[in-house]
Amino acid sequence: MLVTFPHQVIPDLATLRGKFDELKDGLENEINKDVPQDRVRLAGPGKKLVRDIKKILDGEAPDRLILNRKIKDLQNVIYPPIKDMNPPSIMFDRLIAECRTTITNAPNNPALTAREPELTRIEAAGRSAFATKDHRKWSSEFDKLEKLRMRLEEDGGVKPPISDDREPDHTEVQKATAAWQIEQLRSQLNAARERRAREDRPELWPPICDEQARKISKMALDINNISDEMPPKQAQGSVRLCLVSYHEIQANIREIANGNMYRFAP
Repeated sequence: MLVTFPHQVIPDLATLRGKFDELKDGLENEINKDVPQDRVRLAGPGKKLVRDIKKILDGEAPDRLILNRKIKDLQNVIYPPIKDMNPPSIMFDRLIAECRTTITNAPNNPALTAREPELTRIEAAGRSAFATKDHRKWSSEFDKLEKLRMRLEEDGGVKPPISDDREPDHTEVQKATAAWQIEQLRSQLNAARERRAREDRPELWPPICDEQARKISKMALDINNISDEMPPKQAQGSVRLCLVSYHEIQANIREIANGNMYRFAP
């Protein structure tokens, strides 16, 4: 039997050059972010690919097939495809950087500096779990990291400010992060639903829980419908719009868990 493959459409040279310029700017933006692990990954393979692509473009007759492949390789280095753990690794990296900055900025606070070894242990264990794709351990270490961040704040740590002019993450990363937040919300609702089922008059709660579940599913669908090709800045606005009811639903789930029916009275 003859096997045929679909014809691969290669963009024209001007399109490839424009994509390269866009990725080159993206590479610099990502390198300048405060995640040391990303800088190591980007500055090596990323810069080498930039040099290779420039060399091809400076030639007399650039081979568009090779050029297109190199540009895709560069995109995958800057914005790795989402074959990620849950929660996304970028959230782990940022929490590590945030905790470390909080500790570093308070050298005279012994309660904070004493947390440094714990942070180091969590980071090492988390990276090991990520490398071996141990989902259970990854989730456990992420939970420890979130609790450590809360303890740092309780001990007087000041959360580092987030710069308003920071370049947004790649669209796929934004979507994956939002999807994880929505799944956390779904888990919280399921726990609240189970808690109410064990109380008196459990028949009152299913319609209320079902309504919150519908809202959560609508958020998840809206996030999924955002195109991966959407520019990151535009995607940032779309993701925020999709999550506009997030905090309201979260508050409703807390009231369900606490059995406060008054919030849902018509």
